[in-house]
Amino acid sequence: MEKNHSAKRDFGSFHSSNVEELIHCPKNDYNSPKLEVIFDLIPFDKLEFGSTEVKKKLFCLDEKFCFLNHGAFGLTFKPVLEYVHQWKCYAESQPLRFYDRQIMPLLVDLIRKFSAIFKCKPSELALVDNCTFAFNSLISSLDLNPGDKIFIFSTTYGVYKKILKDLCLKKKAILIEEPISFPIFNKDDLENKTLEKFKSILKNDEEEKKIRLVLVDHIPSNQPFLMPIEKISEYCKLKRSDILFVVDAAHSLGSVKHFSFDLLPNVDVMFTNCHKWLCGPKGTAFLYVKENSFTVRPSVHSHGINTGFNSEFIWSGLKDYSIFLGLYANLEIWLNSFGGFEKTIDYCHSLVKQASEYLKSLWQTNFMVDPNLCSTMMCVRLPDKFVNNILKKDNVKSPYLYEDAELVQNFFYFNHSIEVPIKYIQNSLYVRLSAHIYNKIQDYEFLGDIVMQNNE
Repeated sequence: MEKNHSAKRDFGSFHSSNVEELIHCPKNDYNSPKLEVIFDLIPFDKLEFGSTEVKKKLFCLDEKFCFLNHGAFGLTFKPVLEYVHQWKCYAESQPLRFYDRQIMPLLVDLIRKFSAIFKCKPSELALVDNCTFAFNSLISSLDLNPGDKIFIFSTTYGVYKKILKDLCLKKKAILIEEPISFPIFNKDDLENKTLEKFKSILKNDEEEKKIRLVLVDHIPSNQPFLMPIEKISEYCKLKRSDILFVVDAAHSLGSVKHFSFDLLPNVDVMFTNCHKWLCGPKGTAFLYVKENSFTVRPSVHSHGINTGFNSEFIWSGLKDYSIFLGLYANLEIWLNSFGGFEKTIDYCHSLVKQASEYLKSLWQTNFMVDPNLCSTMMCVRLPDKFVNNILKKDNVKSPYLYEDAELVQNFFYFNHSIEVPIKYIQNSLYVRLSAHIYNKIQDYEFLGDIVMQNNE
């Protein structure tokens, strides 16, 4: 698209502030801006997943650790970190050129590229720092009245529960938290514990119609499984089109095949992180707001205020915007080096499923959720005898505490350099396993051996 040097400047002195114009430009008329920093993909082509080479070339992992906790904060690809550093140096070589003339068209270009992947309109997608920023923006845009209700499941991310409880306290609204019990044995059991419970909640609200917002995790963090959001959102909109249906998809990008918004037509708002399974830079995420569904405004306003959805979110004040540009390298690696999302996600899912089945059999315990209902994270219950040995508990029948999970996790970390989270779920302790392309089955076998050595 040819630059209009006399275009209206929505951002005051910025020379490239025609964000909405670039966002809404027809596909056939749009030209991507020139990248002043080029990413070299050749050294990262044809890498074998699970190999020492892929671990060394793509990650900065400390070799002394057995790292099984990708689901916590993710790991940024090493070449992406290096690419971001090049952008940082470029930005500092002439800051006015970078911030005043170049950064906004580049950010718009990334939005347009990812909107093609998500199969949505560029005008429905915003770059944000993380899902927490997106969630706070949503909540600050919500106008609640006394007596209004918000629905969540017990698996909702802890921070969001805190924020919603605080909001409901201030607004004199009501937070409905529906418990989900574990284990979950199969698809029917999953739907009985989620969809059917949701149907009951909506039925109870038929007369009052006080439920304003439904927030559902796509993959709950502590109890990872694939929530049937397609069916839950479809039923919600069938019965109550006035309800705002929101999905926390923090773990979805890079861990769920066919993750696109066109497959979820009944979802109004969704947010997903790039730093987790996509291995993007820390501080990169996307907020999706379906057209004509709800007005979400950023929780931090700057120059773009009142100039459109994308303009309001694209600039929140001066910060290091070069981290977003690292996503150009992420796209190159995933789409060209890996050949797309499916092969990579298949590897991670197959590996964590194999590992979970191996550990369940070795420890003679159980899954938290049927592995066929999970993506790239799964939970396996730790043997009671092992846990009691680590905790030095004589009374094996006494219930576990939340603090016990931390003690067991510290045992793995300090005694054996294994980074793996232990989850306290309904009086049991589970190990939450993650798998990414640097992992191999031997990592989980090592974990299994350590448990068995302390299970006598």
